[in-house]
Amino acid sequence: MKPLNRFSLVVPIIGLIFIAHKTCFAANVLFMHTGSTYSHRVAEWPLVEGLLAKGHNVTFISPFGPSGKMAHQKVTEIVPPALHSLVSSLLTDNFDVNYRAYGILPPLFVVMDLFSYQVCDVTLSSPEIQEWLAKKPKIDLVIGDMITECSSGLALHFGAKHALFSPIPLITEQYEYLGISSESASIPDYDVTRPVPLTFVARVIGTILPLYYLVMDVALYPWYAALFSRTLGLDQLPDVHEMRGKVDLLLINGNYISDYPRSWPPLVAKVEGIHIKKNKERKPLAKDVENFINSRTENGSISDGFLFMSFGTVAKAPSLPVALKKIFFDTIESFPNIKFIWKWDGKKPEIYPKNLLMVPWVDQQDILAHPKIRGFLTQAGRPSTQEALYHEVPMITFPILGDQDFNAQRSADLGLSVLLDFVGLTEENLKNAISEILTNKKYKERVSQLANLARDVIFDPVDVGVWWVEFVMRHTQEELDLMKPLGRHLSWYQKRNLDCWLFLLLLFLAGSYLTFFICKRLLNRFMFSNGNESSSQTTNTSTNNNAHSKKTN
Repeated sequence: MKPLNRFSLVVPIIGLIFIAHKTCFAANVLFMHTGSTYSHRVAEWPLVEGLLAKGHNVTFISPFGPSGKMAHQKVTEIVPPALHSLVSSLLTDNFDVNYRAYGILPPLFVVMDLFSYQVCDVTLSSPEIQEWLAKKPKIDLVIGDMITECSSGLALHFGAKHALFSPIPLITEQYEYLGISSESASIPDYDVTRPVPLTFVARVIGTILPLYYLVMDVALYPWYAALFSRTLGLDQLPDVHEMRGKVDLLLINGNYISDYPRSWPPLVAKVEGIHIKKNKERKPLAKDVENFINSRTENGSISDGFLFMSFGTVAKAPSLPVALKKIFFDTIESFPNIKFIWKWDGKKPEIYPKNLLMVPWVDQQDILAHPKIRGFLTQAGRPSTQEALYHEVPMITFPILGDQDFNAQRSADLGLSVLLDFVGLTEENLKNAISEILTNKKYKERVSQLANLARDVIFDPVDVGVWWVEFVMRHTQEELDLMKPLGRHLSWYQKRNLDCWLFLLLLFLAGSYLTFFICKRLLNRFMFSNGNESSSQTTNTSTNNNAHSKKTN
């Protein structure tokens, strides 16, 4: 055997180094959360952990700091105090549960654009962000939360790729600037929820909404231009549609169950249920909670299970109007064989039902996975409805803000829940809803059927999200542009072919007028011709009569 030539290994080694460089790289990823609630952070955190496991570096900007397992030493956390204060106050002032209960909550589309600008301004102007920018960090990819244009500005500042993560349904505005068809003729906008099939009025509203957002975008663009110039040194910006449309990847935590079947372009990747725990990740409940569930009822009998109540991270149970709390307490007392566990983050009332346990916090997924749970009273945030579906728990929904009306309506349409509203809620309504999900087997059967469908996926959503993020960072901008809809370059009226329809209408009107004009001329000529002929005959007759008269004389 010939001795191995050491130089014969050079080419393979160089090849391996090249492959490793192309496939194993540590990128710098910035997650940009500005106006979102804490639940959005929870929904996105598994993607952060997945990127960390692949050796990437993560910076996380958010109004809320980490808690529990989301505190990670490898993540650079930036939580501007001014942003935390603003978002907390805005969410409390604009989306207080009392506003919904009294029917005075403003529609999200009315406040969203101004809210988005406010939080972006406070974020970029904060000393913490300015100090971080002064260090000139290297960022390869910015992942925004779809709430504001802040991530667009930072992506331009760093010359980085730009992705968006959406834990909630997209609104009409976002479909528009991404060039994706909103399919508003058949699917409702989440902020103006309507049952399907859509009525004529609902389709009219769906037609008008894009115009409203277009006006708001144009009106706010100079504000963002001035803000980005002052805080990021960006003196030249693309126009508003191009700036907002500079998105290389859209990760959506949703599917055809939580949303509707839609036509998506290649830049969209579905990571539905990315935040949902697998069986091996669940933990036992706290001892006091478990003891309460297993304890006997007041009459000494074994309970018939329990219902869990939680209205999200924004709506505080103690803030409910006194009348509503009384309705809930009286209803709970009327089901003595059922236990109730209510996430109650505040001072407990002195008197409340004995079959009710109030807890300041409980891991929602762990309690939804409990074998004795019978139902879930929820505000219908998308993460919550997804968790309930995955764990096969029927729901009673009380939407409060944002996408929750959309989610609640969709769940009710699918037979997964009973839809109620704090506005006009009565004890009878609530009792009937609880009795319905406890006694009518169709809810449990339906939720089990669709849970089986939702869990039937080929890849883990975390792996899907990480793969797509790395895909975007591996490829050039020219290559990524091949995945983007051509419609993002079209104006509002061009996307709907309104100019073509207008042209055809004008053509039809012109043709109709020309036809009318020609017919009128022909008719006039025909009438004139007949008139002359008749006049000629009359003249001839008169002449003949005169001649005959003269002859006779």
